[in-house]
Amino acid sequence: MFAPRSAQADAQPFPLSQYVSSTSTTVCNANPVITTYHGTVVLNIPITALMAGHEAEIRAAAAQGLSPMTPATTTTSDIALTVSVPQAVTLGTSRAKSTSSMIAYTSFSPGADRTQVTANIQLRDLNWQQLLDIYDAEKANPDQHTIKVQVPYAVGTTDPAEATQLASEQVTVTGTFNFFASATAPAQVFNFDTKTLALAQSPTDCFASAPTRTTRWVDEEDGHDLQPPKTGPNFFHAAGIPDYEFSTWELSSDRMTGIYKYKKVFGSLPVNGDDPTIDTDFKVGLEGNTPTQTEKIYAESKDSLLTIENVVHLNDLRGGRIADVLQKYDETPNAFDDIALKNAHLGFTTQITLPAQLKFSDPSAISVTGASQGFSAKDSGS
Repeated sequence: MFAPRSAQADAQPFPLSQYVSSTSTTVCNANPVITTYHGTVVLNIPITALMAGHEAEIRAAAAQGLSPMTPATTTTSDIALTVSVPQAVTLGTSRAKSTSSMIAYTSFSPGADRTQVTANIQLRDLNWQQLLDIYDAEKANPDQHTIKVQVPYAVGTTDPAEATQLASEQVTVTGTFNFFASATAPAQVFNFDTKTLALAQSPTDCFASAPTRTTRWVDEEDGHDLQPPKTGPNFFHAAGIPDYEFSTWELSSDRMTGIYKYKKVFGSLPVNGDDPTIDTDFKVGLEGNTPTQTEKIYAESKDSLLTIENVVHLNDLRGGRIADVLQKYDETPNAFDDIALKNAHLGFTTQITLPAQLKFSDPSAISVTGASQGFSAKDSGS
């Protein structure tokens, strides 16, 4: 049969707080301005002081010839000390040193979210009588037989408000003593009290004397601001600007203004009424011959097949310009009276050419707005 791994013990928490201290410093970087808080949590616990509250249980187990559960038979540490820090803080490499002959070794395990680390301290693989003999020898001079754990941490920021917030944050320390009377008995878990420490004991305002820097986001073509400039001890990051893409950046001559330059994703289009000249090619042909540009063409009979083509070159498709072109031909039939066309269908082929980096997402959706009666617009996929 297997006994339960642990059972909660009813006892006063071990006064861990009196054995915990910390040191912290503030480091200021000038350019960019960065406030960094460095600190180290120090736990220096006399082992005999920790176990003094359980001396009766230890002597009873020793009298029965019992041995505590060893590391080979359990993953539960005899003593666990946990240091927790705020989310933004980075924990450094923890260290442990023992001057007690009761301690075998100490290992460290980080928390799942990396905001805490636990020192797992194991007693030596001895029976309780052997451990009691060491205890009796060391309790005469407890401060010389300790377990010392050091946990460094650091956090930095370029934001003044965040630096103030971090300075008010806290580090917490707590722990447990898992007392195993024997290898088959469940552990009695004795909790320690919780120690709270200031993350930054004497924070320095690194931003108070920093010069004010200005950040601008501008159109590289004409230099106008794409969003309001911002000021602060540091330059801000490049921002996403609708219809623009980041091009380059530069510093002013005094290095106090940072300028992010952007270019339009699409080039400027002329406004209505300012379109470039519309070029056209008007061609005619007879009896299946390829239409050519000519002023006159003569049919042999009234049944001759006449072909008329008109290619319109537009640089700007906005503002109903295609419709304007179509309307010119819709103001007939007078324009075609000389050739006496009847029941004729006049069509236009409109070719739209895009820059190489662009393509139609759905050519079948292309349409001509304002096409008048007797005209058609057909998409050729180009």
